[in-house]
Formats: sequence, structure tokens, C-alpha cells
Amino acid sequence: MKAIVEGGDLLKMAMDLSCAIPASAVFPYVSLTAIQGQLIGTAIQNEFTLQSSCKATNEQEGGVYARPQQIMGLLNPGDYTVTLTESDHKLKLEFGNVVATLEGPNRERELTDKWVIVGQPVDVPELILAIKKVRYAALPDLTRPILHCINFKPTESGIQLAAADGFRVAITKVKAKGEFTEMNIDTSAIDLLLKVQGHRPSIQQDAKSVAFETVGVVSNTLKVKTVSETYPNYERLIPPIGCVVTAPREPLIEAVRRTLVVETPVTNTVRLKTDNEVLSVWCTDETEGEVKSTIPVKTTGQFRIALNAKYLLDAVTALEGDAITLDKDVQADNKPLVIKGDCDPDSMCVLMPMWVQW
Repeated sequence: MKAIVEGGDLLKMAMDLSCAIPASAVFPYVSLTAIQGQLIGTAIQNEFTLQSSCKATNEQEGGVYARPQQIMGLLNPGDYTVTLTESDHKLKLEFGNVVATLEGPNRERELTDKWVIVGQPVDVPELILAIKKVRYAALPDLTRPILHCINFKPTESGIQLAAADGFRVAITKVKAKGEFTEMNIDTSAIDLLLKVQGHRPSIQQDAKSVAFETVGVVSNTLKVKTVSETYPNYERLIPPIGCVVTAPREPLIEAVRRTLVVETPVTNTVRLKTDNEVLSVWCTDETEGEVKSTIPVKTTGQFRIALNAKYLLDAVTALEGDAITLDKDVQADNKPLVIKGDCDPDSMCVLMPMWVQW
């Protein structure tokens, strides 16, 4: 194998591929393949495979294993070319006045074509932004594997994304072009997609897997096994419109953040209560003290609710707009709160209340 590539492209490829190699990996190598005018890097894990590619001048096609972290340590951003040569399972890099030879595992590499995925691509220009709006609400562990996923469901104009952990649900919609079927993707793969995000994202599906592809000077394709379990019917948790409070976003974020000063694992509760056109936000702990803020708001009625402070902060921070609406069915304290941003009506978070003695 002998290939000549731009140094910046090789550095970006190594950085992207390194995201797919966990620190505890027994085999911390990726394959590099020079073929058909491209350099293709492939990182394989149990549940997903990441493939990155860039243009290359290939004087001799072939493949070699390499550790992306070592390549990253050698290269700097800039406008220069790197010559890569493979010999006896070793990768030799030459650029400027630098010559480096990296040892690799004693394994034979076969030429690897870029994936050809069955199915028409579905263009989703705002996919990365949509994922960020719901990712925070997914269950952080595997106690319920299906809730460790993000659900993708087709709508008339695109895709609806949802994440839930049993106490909250984050929902958003994004425009898409193309046919699409419902699927569940584990957040470990979602987090990798967020790290290697690129331009013009698209989705391609087959029976048991999905590929997320972004294009650019370095293009990435992340192929993931879908989770076949049925996702819970989260839409039934959305209550009818009740009392709606409209609060300025930044003061609300600051008010909730201040309550964390006296928050403890036992009292991780923030209380919200309206009094005419004023919203009180406070947290009280017998040993830590009390923090209380008041915010001028617009309201269609009066309500009170107690919530997990960090969950509320996650939701308000993720939603877009200068104002946040808090929608609560006032018939009972155990009804959930629906939170929306005024600039993004297609996104919301539904938070379950916490029981407190008022």
C-alpha cells in the first residue's frame, strides 16, 4: 500500500475514528485501506461500525492496521501532504522532515470497499440539532435497554425523535425527504454520531441496521444495529392544555440553577408556584438552607408543581427561544408539566412531578 493524502484530512479522519475506539479496547486499531482514489478508515465495535474516507492518490492499493491516537499525535493542522506506506504490517508516514514508522498487529488486511447500503437515503439536514434536543432525556444506564435508545418515528413531513427515562420525555420533529420506518438507536451510537458530526446528514435503512452518513472533505458512515424492542407509547403522557405560564428563558435558567446550591440527593426538588403574574422558584433543605427567586411571567391561571431540579434545568437549557412556556393541568398535583420554547413549537419536554408537602 502507498497513498498520498492531505495532512488535515488524515488528521480529521484519525480524530473521528478515535472516537469509536474506547479507552478499554482490547484491539485499539482501525484498518486503513487505499482503494479507488480514496483512503478508507474502518473502526469496528460490537454494536456499530464507523467508516471514514477522504480523497487520496493511491500509487499502490492495499491495507494496514493503525492506531488513530498515534496518527493524531504525529500530525498538526495545516496545508501539507502525507505519504503512507505499508510494509510487513507496519505503517510508515512521511511529511516534511518527519519520517515515522508505526508497528501494527500481525494480521493480513484485505481491500475494503466503501459500504454499499441497500435502501434509498433519507435526507435530514437538521438531524444533529434534533438529536441534541432530546439526547439528555434518555436513560443513562441499561436497567431498561429500550430507554437507553432514541426513538425515530416517521411523520407526514419528516421524523419525530423521542427520548425517555421513565420520569421525563423529550420530543422534537425534524424535516426529512424520503421514506422512513420507525427505529430505535442505542445512545452509545448516537453519542458517536454527535462527535463525528458532518455536513448534509442522511439516513439509510435495511432490515436490522441503519447507516448515518455525513459528507465533506472527510465523509463518515456510521452503521448501527437497531434495537428491535417496541418503544413505549410516550405520547399518551402528554396532557391536554391547562394553565400556561410564559417565563423569560434566561431568568428561569438562572433561578433553577441557583437552587442547586442547596440541593442534596435527598432534596433534589425545585418548587414552582404562581401568584398572579409572578412565578416563585425555590428549594429548601433543613441542613443546607433555602434559595428562592421570583420571576415576572404571563399566565392564564395559577398552578404549583415540584420537579427534579436538574431535569428541569436540562429541559429549559435544551429548548430554543427567548421565552419558555410551562403548561400544567391544574386539576391535580400529580399531572405532568409540558415545557416548550417559543421559537420551536415542534419540541417539548414532559416532566413528571415529585411529591412534596406543600
